[in-house]
Amino acid sequence: PRVRRIAAHNPHELPLLEYFRQIYWASGVDLPEEDFARKIEAFSLADIELAPGEKAVLPIQLPSEFVILFEPVTHSAQFIDAKGEPTKERR
Repeated sequence: PRVRRIAAHNPHELPLLEYFRQIYWASGVDLPEEDFARKIEAFSLADIELAPGEKAVLPIQLPSEFVILFEPVTHSAQFIDAKGEPTKERR
């Protein structure tokens, strides 16, 4: 930070999409400048921003197909083969 200021030096100040661009993908991926938000929206089911220490339940309705749920901060993933009719019941 003393040599050159970049947005990734303060990740807590970045909007969600810019956080992904700076922290997760960094300069290792050639991301599109045009319509970046729209392209991310095309494969993203839901998102929520939490402050440190906060917890949340994020109910989502998955499509009836194989889905990979990815958590970008810890890089954890859940692989779910969703089948059946939509329901409001928690499973």
